[in-house]
Amino acid sequence: MTLDARKVEELFDALADLPPEDAARRLDADCAGDVALREAVARLLEHDRAAGAGFLAHPPTLVVEAMRAREPTASAPPREPERLGRFAVLRKLGEGGMGAVYMGHDALLDRRVALKLLHRDTDAREWLLREAQALARLAHPNVVAVHEVSEHEGRVFVAMELVEGQSLREWLAAGQRTVPRVLAMLVQAGKGLAAAHEAGLVHRDFKPDNVLVGRDGRARVVDFGIAALASRPEEQPLPGTLPNALASPLTHRGTLMGTPTYMAPEQFLGERATPASDQFSFCVTLYTAVYGQPPFAGEELAALSRSVLAGRLQPAPARPGTPAWLAPLLRRGLSREPSERFPSMAALITALEEHLARLPSLDPEVARRDRLRITGVSILLTLGIGTAVIARLDRRFQPSHLELLVLPVVMIAVSTIVNVVLREQITRLVLGRRFTQLFLIIGPALLAHRLLGLRFGTPVLHILAGDQLLLAAIFGVAALALDRALAAFSVIALAGACVDAYEPRWAGAVFAATCLLAMPLVILRWAHREPA
Repeated sequence: MTLDARKVEELFDALADLPPEDAARRLDADCAGDVALREAVARLLEHDRAAGAGFLAHPPTLVVEAMRAREPTASAPPREPERLGRFAVLRKLGEGGMGAVYMGHDALLDRRVALKLLHRDTDAREWLLREAQALARLAHPNVVAVHEVSEHEGRVFVAMELVEGQSLREWLAAGQRTVPRVLAMLVQAGKGLAAAHEAGLVHRDFKPDNVLVGRDGRARVVDFGIAALASRPEEQPLPGTLPNALASPLTHRGTLMGTPTYMAPEQFLGERATPASDQFSFCVTLYTAVYGQPPFAGEELAALSRSVLAGRLQPAPARPGTPAWLAPLLRRGLSREPSERFPSMAALITALEEHLARLPSLDPEVARRDRLRITGVSILLTLGIGTAVIARLDRRFQPSHLELLVLPVVMIAVSTIVNVVLREQITRLVLGRRFTQLFLIIGPALLAHRLLGLRFGTPVLHILAGDQLLLAAIFGVAALALDRALAAFSVIALAGACVDAYEPRWAGAVFAATCLLAMPLVILRWAHREPA
């Protein structure tokens, strides 16, 4: 029977502030005959009190690590092993509540591996075996591979693929990441998660810390320590083999398995996690990576659980370059009811890939070449036109009426040609199309201004001074819409207009100098700002 989330939330709100004894009596009275409702509310109350006592004072990790964390002892620290089985230990990479991770060398195959060695804690043995057996079922480029599981002096260790890189959380924080690159990286991780589901596994704790991004740019899903079988295996273990740790339940009474920020509603209610739960966690990760904030509000566990159980999804904040199709897709993946989400993780990834195919380039090297090509061509054309204009002016630097109209026409033609010839490169860049539109506006605006000036008999030098003001206005608006640094180019144009006011005879030269200075700088600014 499915629990009513509204009843759980209402009862939890009514009991959260009561003393434990009063809350227990009230819970027994209100849940008479409804064991499932009482279990769910009692579980939330217990974790709410634990959160208030500092249970979640540090960044949330697996509950099991907090349960298994060893108390410091007065004895000397254990000597680091020199070998684990046939693997030579090179150095320690890290240590947690369950065990330590070392970098090792496999002399037989001449390769480096990651060695996870369990602490001397028999209760945690099942957890490491569970992770090893889960990973051994998978052979996928987006899942960390297990090479061997064995024992060292009575302690279990697992030899795994060594991924030199960083976690997805560190990768996201390392620099400016475009939305297409973020989506592409999460799609890789999603493929690994989909492969786990096809192998009959549920991860149950998918989050940025459990995805590694290698130096090769490939994402790999790790830490299947609390993975569970989607369905109980029918096969029996062969004699002499390790028991199937995946088949044994890990849910302790009153214990939430996973990281609360990324947990699905059914996990908060203590129900069995399914591939749909992993899909929910994946969408929380994707939403947070793209929009910079989690989809559900709540700093404390109680507030977060209420938001998730009620399905109160926060409105997606505006972020430049975020496609309009992403928010509806995430809303579906974050649905309150599992049946309303995508049929499978593979279906969600397919939908993402179909949309990604229409987004700008995801290859940083291709983007770099495109930037260099567009920058070089644009600057050469701008300098060439400016030099030709100055060479055509007479000694007073005053253009004729014909020359006054030729320049904007040439600018329109050149901008159009560049946009057509380099269209493929421009559309592959995040900001390429927007900055191209800026240059496509300048030519027609100058032409319209000069035609109006000539039509009403405005002196040529006054038209040129007005051109400076027009450029200042265009760059000012662009500074508000595209990049604040463009305000500097607006100042350059205003300075040129001031010079024209005091020395009108130099208006032609000042206008040419403004274009020769501002246009290349705008192009270079775009090339510098375009995200990799």
